[in-house]
Amino acid sequence: STNGPVGWINADGWIDEDDICNWVGVKCSASSGNVDRLVLSSNNLEGPIPPSIGLLTNLKFLDLSKNDIVGVIPPECNELIHLVELVLNQNQLSGHVPTLYALSHLRCLSLSNNHITGDLSNLLVDLQNNAPNITKLSVEKNKLTGRIPTEIGDLARLKEFHANLNDLSSTIPTEIGRLSELVAADISQTTISGTIPSEVGLLTSMENIFMGFSALTGSIPSELFGLTKLKTIVLQETNIDGYIATQIGLTRNLEVLVLESNSLSGLIPSEIGLLTKLTTVNLALNKLSGTIPSEFAHLTNLEEPVVLNSDVIGPVDPILCSVFDKIEFPCPPPNCDCCRSSKTLQCT
Repeated sequence: STNGPVGWINADGWIDEDDICNWVGVKCSASSGNVDRLVLSSNNLEGPIPPSIGLLTNLKFLDLSKNDIVGVIPPECNELIHLVELVLNQNQLSGHVPTLYALSHLRCLSLSNNHITGDLSNLLVDLQNNAPNITKLSVEKNKLTGRIPTEIGDLARLKEFHANLNDLSSTIPTEIGRLSELVAADISQTTISGTIPSEVGLLTSMENIFMGFSALTGSIPSELFGLTKLKTIVLQETNIDGYIATQIGLTRNLEVLVLESNSLSGLIPSEIGLLTKLTTVNLALNKLSGTIPSEFAHLTNLEEPVVLNSDVIGPVDPILCSVFDKIEFPCPPPNCDCCRSSKTLQCT
């Protein structure tokens, strides 16, 4: 099966070594001698996963990622009752994910970059019933449909949830606010609609959130900006409108702020200038107006120019001359002599 071991990039021991524990990719328990880890990622594996995988009943870690494995995930995986991590991303797997009725120890399920079909809600309900302590679920870039079910709120240990680049629909359930340990969430490039629930303000561990290229509407809840651990907010190309709340100044650890291509209006809050860890700011293609806050002069860690609307005009505070090369000004910039004389001026 899987074109091996002859066709593998590395098959050390699989052909000429009697002791299975010396085969490449195989690790055995020091106490029992049983195989508890099989890692054959990026090794040119082809074909389906054999049902005999279920014979490795003491396996805790299975990583067959970054190969050319096809077919379905065999239901015999349920024989791996001690499995903690199942990593099958970046293959050519298809079909539905089988019911994982026996994997109560599962903590990580990584199936991204495949051709897996089925309803995401069925998978999440299955995990809620059978692997409620899962901490990482990555199913991005597949062919999953359906919605994010309310049952996601029962996965209390979930730290990472990546479901972007699927054909998901419906809305974000308010129950997501129960995921107090969630650190990263990506539901971008889906057709998820509705508003961002204010319950996101309960995600006190959240660091990175991606919700762009979706059908979200309404305003950005001010509660989102109360998450003091946030490092990344990417929310571009949606139907979001309203103002940028001044509470954004509370996200002092924020490094990336991308709100491009929405319908945000009003003034740019000066409180963004308090976010001195920012390396990227993109507010372009909105309906923002007014002037560039002088507080932007404090954004000395920017790695690329701040991108703003052409409607953001008005007099430019001379204090911004110290960071003019880090802001894309509307051109010609009004009342900004140092900007006009610059040879490195960034223009929108």
